[in-house]
Formats: sequence, C-alpha cells, structure tokens
Amino acid sequence: MGRIGAFFCAVIGVFMAATSPGLGLSDHDLVVCEAVAAALVLSSTVLWFLPWAGLPRRALILCPAVVVIGVGVLGEVTVSAAQSFLGALTLCVVYLGMTGWPGATVAALPFLVADWYLAYPSHPATVLVRLPLAVVVWVLVGEILARAARELTEEASVLRSSALTDPLTQLPNRRKLTQELSALPVGGLVMFLDLDYFKAFNDRYGHPAGDAVLLQFAGIVKGALRSDDIVARYGGEEFVIVLPVTTSSTDVYERLRDAWSVAGGPITFSAGVAQRVSGEAPEATMRRADEALYRAKASGRDQLVFDVACVPWTEASLEESPAFAEEPNDIGFTVQHVLNRLKNAGARTTREGDVTARSDDRT
Repeated sequence: MGRIGAFFCAVIGVFMAATSPGLGLSDHDLVVCEAVAAALVLSSTVLWFLPWAGLPRRALILCPAVVVIGVGVLGEVTVSAAQSFLGALTLCVVYLGMTGWPGATVAALPFLVADWYLAYPSHPATVLVRLPLAVVVWVLVGEILARAARELTEEASVLRSSALTDPLTQLPNRRKLTQELSALPVGGLVMFLDLDYFKAFNDRYGHPAGDAVLLQFAGIVKGALRSDDIVARYGGEEFVIVLPVTTSSTDVYERLRDAWSVAGGPITFSAGVAQRVSGEAPEATMRRADEALYRAKASGRDQLVFDVACVPWTEASLEESPAFAEEPNDIGFTVQHVLNRLKNAGARTTREGDVTARSDDRT
C-alpha cells in the first residue's frame, strides 16, 4: 500500500500540473499551483523508495498527508486553485480506507476540514451546509472501506495459513514443506517418520483414536526439536523433519523415542534419514530419506535407517581400520558387516560409524 500511496501522490501532482493552466488563474497563482504540483511529484518519488515493509501501518498516512498539505498551501495562497482541487481530499479518504486502518479517516478530519475552510475563507452559507455533508460522506466512505479492507486482509491471511497448514495437527503441510525444503543447505538432514501399523490401529480402534495418536505424536515431535528445525505432516501417518543445521539425527531419533515412550504412545514408529550432498537438489535428498524409511519398514520397523550418503566412512577407510578383521562385538556385527551393508545401500549406522541394531521389543 505504501507504493500505491506514492503513485497516488504522483497522479494528483501530474493532474494538478496538467489542468491548472486551464483554470484561468493569475500568473502568480499559476506559479504557486505548478510549484505545489512539482512538490507532490517529488514527494511521491521519496515515498516510493521508503522501506514500507519495515514501517508500521500508521506510516501509510504519510501519502495522503502530503496531498492534504499541498491543498492547504493552495488554500493559503490562492483560494480559486484550492477550490478546484478539493476533490483530492475525497481521494485521500478513499486511500485511508484502503489501508485497512479503522479510525484513520476520523483522525484526519481536522486537517480535511481545515483545508476546506482555507479554500472558502468567507464561509458562505452554502459551504456551511456542504461541509457537514462532506464530513459525513468522508467518515462513512473511509470507515466502511477500512473495515472491509481489514476483513479481507484477515480472511486472506486465514486462507494462506490454511493452505499451508495441516488441519488436524496444525503442523506445516506438504505444500509448506516443499517451500521450506528449498532452503536446505548442503549437509542438512531430512528425516522421514512413519507410525508403524497405524492403519491396523485405525481400523481396530476407529478414526477418532487414530486422530488422537496423530495429534499426540505431532506434539511430541514438535516439542523435541530446536527452533531452527522444521516438522511437517507429509500425509497420512507420515511426518518429515528438516534439520538445516548440522546435528546428530540419532540423538533426535532417540529423543523422539524416549518422549514417545514416556507419553505412552500405543504404537512404534520408524524413521529414515538422508543428508544433502553437494550438487544434489533438496527433493532428491527427501527421496533418499523416503527410501531409507522404506528399508526401515521392510527390516522390521521400530528403527532408524540411514541412507548410505549419511555415513562418513568410505570403503577404503574401513579397510584401513584396525577393527576391520576383529571378531563380532557384543551387538553381533563387525566392521566387515557394516561394509557389506554399505555396499547394499541399506546401512543402519550412526554418523559415528556405530551400528544401530533393531530396537528392543517395545510396543
């Protein structure tokens, strides 16, 4: 609206400059009128480049204020010219209404009335009748437009929010996730979460119980993340976490599991994570995270599976490791087992290279 106001000032100035020669003004009055018109155009240029996005809504009153001051100067110097351009005051009222600021027209009334009196210093009876009518019209037009503009703005805000928010969990939806994902830096992580056997739970206990589980899980996930992290409901029982700042996805997963267990979650969940690599589109990272989730589901559920690109070890570095030929550890895996899993692109390993075995038999 700020630049619209600047354009409005410029239009008034150009109109004043173009029409004043035909008003039969004296040379002195014509010079004053042209000077006011030039001041309006110059002011509109300044207003155009103001940082309106960072200014409060009340700053929008600057645009009509410039016009009101210009008409007031005309009324002080040349009455005949001021009378010709009083219609600009009504346009100021219309602009004030369009800003969606109820009460702005009422606040501007003293200045509008002052301009009117300057244009008619003798105060003839006709003016005394027309001015109250003008005030009523100004208030009605300005306030009705302001309230209508505010309602439209609020409705548009609600619609924008609804288009980007999941109605059940109030988390960002898939569309909003797509927007946020575009800013994922190289090294950022994408984690897919899926509630295990949710369909069976939903069929057995009904949709209200299923919705309650989704709400509870969404709250747990949101509460376990940092302010920079993003969680969205991807669809159904699937959620996506975007970790733009380097962190341990294993720690995130364990926090989620612990919080879900403490909250008494009736079903488990599986997760797949992928890390964005250089030259890769964020959408490709999300696809790899989804594939890792699929492997977690296929491998027994209730576990975290990393995409192979998340593992910092290479085949060469593993083979050089003195632990490469060691006997199986207490979990039952050697580094050779890890290497074999890497070759199969299904490694369930942490970022530190440790093996994340299947979760215990919690329900």
